[in-house]
Amino acid sequence: MCRSILILLALFTGSAAGAQDLIGLNEPQIKVLMADERPALIINDKVKNDIYRYLKYTSGEEGETWIIFLDEKGVCNGVRITYEKSSIEEKRGELNRLHKSEGTDSWVYRSRGKLIDIDLKDENWFLTVTYKVAQHKDRSGDDRTA
Repeated sequence: MCRSILILLALFTGSAAGAQDLIGLNEPQIKVLMADERPALIINDKVKNDIYRYLKYTSGEEGETWIIFLDEKGVCNGVRITYEKSSIEEKRGELNRLHKSEGTDSWVYRSRGKLIDIDLKDENWFLTVTYKVAQHKDRSGDDRTA
């Protein structure tokens, strides 16, 4: 177990997406990765939800909040990050550099064999960036049916 966590950490250290590439990892792996790559974010386990299972990290004064959604097996199936509204151009530029654009404020990339959709929303008081497994047909060319 410890060896697999070290391998994952080595993979993410060189990854352009860094800690945002959490989809497919389980809860213990996520906690280790977040502590290593985002030490300024503090886990907030005071808030509970009876419908959704998630991990919540906040940055305090930096105005950044991460909600990491987990499925019934404790595996990440989506991430929503809120930022201060003033960082919208910086985040848009970062997403444009790192991922393929799919339209206005929408990007896509592949992680662990899955196509991941990224959406940026400019809200009234903040902005959100949401990462989730794509619901549309895989574009790898390998989605033929037998």
